[in-house]
Amino acid sequence: MEKQPPLGIVDRQVFEIGRQLLEPQHQLAKLAEPALKVIAISLAERRRGERGVGTRALLDLRLQMLAAKKNQHRGVDREHDRDQRRNRDHGAPAQAAQLAAGELAAEQERGALGARAHRLTSAA
Repeated sequence: MEKQPPLGIVDRQVFEIGRQLLEPQHQLAKLAEPALKVIAISLAERRRGERGVGTRALLDLRLQMLAAKKNQHRGVDREHDRDQRRNRDHGAPAQAAQLAAGELAAEQERGALGARAHRLTSAA
């Protein structure tokens, strides 16, 4: 039985990326196939005692993952900004009108109650 050399830094990174990408809820599942190719290349190099192609492929994959994450966050930020603009442009005037109508109704109710109380006290 051959003794396997300890996992190097690159092999650990490849393993971690592969593990993350194989999770079903992972947002970057489309990168799973390239990740598996990188893992296969890295393991083949490791068996031969070489380094090089797998390391470059790993770096390329990490750059792709970072770009995909960055684009994903940009999309979330854009949606958030769009929602805030929509609320500001459409929601604020409607909310102000609703608040004013509520205040007016409350004031009219207070006036009606006040007038009724005045009638009751003056009749007594």
